[in-house]
Amino acid sequence: MMLFTGLIYAWSIFASPLEKEFGWDRGQTSLVFTISMSVSILGQIFGGFLVSRRRQGLALRLASLFLLVGFVKASRVTSLAGLYVAYGGISGFGVGICYNVILATVIGHFPDRVGLASGLMLMSFGLGSLILGSVATSLIVSFGWRVAFLALALGFALVVLLGSFIVTAPAAETSKKSSTGAAPLDMVKRLEYLKFFFWCTLMNSAGLLILGHAATCALDLNATLRMAGLSAGIISIFNGASRLMYGQIYDRSGFRTLAFVAGALYFMATLGMAFAYLTGRLWLLFIAFGILGLAYGAGPIGASTYVKERFGMRYYGVNLGITNLNIVIASFAGPFLAGLLRARFASYMPAFGLMLIFIAASFLLALGLQGRRS
Repeated sequence: MMLFTGLIYAWSIFASPLEKEFGWDRGQTSLVFTISMSVSILGQIFGGFLVSRRRQGLALRLASLFLLVGFVKASRVTSLAGLYVAYGGISGFGVGICYNVILATVIGHFPDRVGLASGLMLMSFGLGSLILGSVATSLIVSFGWRVAFLALALGFALVVLLGSFIVTAPAAETSKKSSTGAAPLDMVKRLEYLKFFFWCTLMNSAGLLILGHAATCALDLNATLRMAGLSAGIISIFNGASRLMYGQIYDRSGFRTLAFVAGALYFMATLGMAFAYLTGRLWLLFIAFGILGLAYGAGPIGASTYVKERFGMRYYGVNLGITNLNIVIASFAGPFLAGLLRARFASYMPAFGLMLIFIAASFLLALGLQGRRS
């Protein structure tokens, strides 16, 4: 289920054939991804509300319906507005429900292995666009994008519907142990939470500064189109694997160690990319992209573990959805600022400098956050 949910990151696979058929430009189609990411957060909050009432099955069946309707409508679109509503809005909402319900429920079953449980789930989510994205690409090449959307509609809806009978609330005794926690309004009023929210925003913004421009960055170093496309795969593989790594770090050493390891990896990646960019060494850029993927995985794991650690399980689903609003901010701020700097200076070097500022600020915020579980 999480592999399918991770397909939300594979939008670029569909963008090119749609642009070719309808004459849309990349600015118009890229908004689809922004809408789907933003609406998915609303789906997460809605899913978290149902999880708090132990209605996981209902939530996932509703998600199955949203995904079926969304992808079927996407297969029949003839306008940008229809695409925004179908893929961005309806499907995005269903993806958000799935993400939150699965993550919140699985963590509830393993209160003593929160890092490992969330790491495995989020590793699958991170690898979804790579593993199932290749399947979607094959469908597009063989049958066209409309058939690909229909196949995803049936496959996605069936997997989530079957999963709704498997993803069930924890046993009463386990649930009772996790029945306390801060209500959403109480959580957002705490200074500690505001520091943590900004830490998540800075970490994700630092990664998205370059993640959304990785191929263009490689092209600046005279990479071929095929080699430039490889950059996304490198980042995806390391990003997926890192989530399990951060889950293990959290279980053994707590949040602060996770934050410091991620900060160190971001610093190494930034310096590596800058040096590769200055010297024109493409192989070094790809190594730096791998380290960047490792660093970027810290944000989702940090959010899923810290919210549970500091604010409890009773309202965990809703609290996690609210926390993930930082992704909406980061998805606008990171790519936009990098594009602005690239256009102004005809180079990504200023973007690398901004990354270092974000990393330094996130490091200072992490110093003021609790490092051990309560």
